[in-house]
Amino acid sequence: MPRVRAIALLGRDWTELGPLALAELPDGGALALSRGARPKSYAHTDPNEDAALLVRTPLGALLAVADGFNGVAASELAIERTRERAEALIAASGEPFRAVLARIAAEVRAGLPARSRSRSCLVVAALRGESCELASLGDSNAFVAGDPNPLARQNALLLGSGEPLPSSRPELFHWRVPRAAGERLAVVSDGVTNFIDDLTRIPRILAESASDVDAARAIAELAFAGGAGDNVAVAVLAGRAGA
Repeated sequence: MPRVRAIALLGRDWTELGPLALAELPDGGALALSRGARPKSYAHTDPNEDAALLVRTPLGALLAVADGFNGVAASELAIERTRERAEALIAASGEPFRAVLARIAAEVRAGLPARSRSRSCLVVAALRGESCELASLGDSNAFVAGDPNPLARQNALLLGSGEPLPSSRPELFHWRVPRAAGERLAVVSDGVTNFIDDLTRIPRILAESASDVDAARAIAELAFAGGAGDNVAVAVLAGRAGA
């Protein structure tokens, strides 16, 4: 079995309204991505600016969703750089975890063309055993089966903005999340949370679904049922977060 297994879905590959892309790893974990059910009601550059990532290593796993705007450049860079540093994120906790995240943010900023207006939210969950390091830049979020509440809080820390992460205020974007053994967790873009009027339904889906791909599909379809006038991205994992 390969030491590192990874899958990603990019919005540039799914630009039609309606279809839902699904991808999964055979040993657990799944992604869902769609342009949405209805056209966006706001000005935008590309039809689908979201992206999702799942990485599994012998030590643990990483879930990430990047919610871009003003083009796909920032969200794709965010997923690419997060993939490159996934093993470091999974291995780290506390300040070292934030240092890796800050490096990703700096690399996205440096990788954008001069005067680019492309920006991206990014939510990352690094799972190792029963521990979870969660970071959210912007308004994407995360949910775990055992908690009815969203795990992250909205902030204005957007990738590509030129502002470094505030090392003196990690509580704005970084949390350690308790996770019971085998408890399913999801990270999602705001195309999910903005179109589901009762967010407690997401943890219930995570608890009740037969598989990770079923959970990812059900969360996306719940956003579709609410109108989904935005891009939809979901990453899900249950079970042991390791090889």
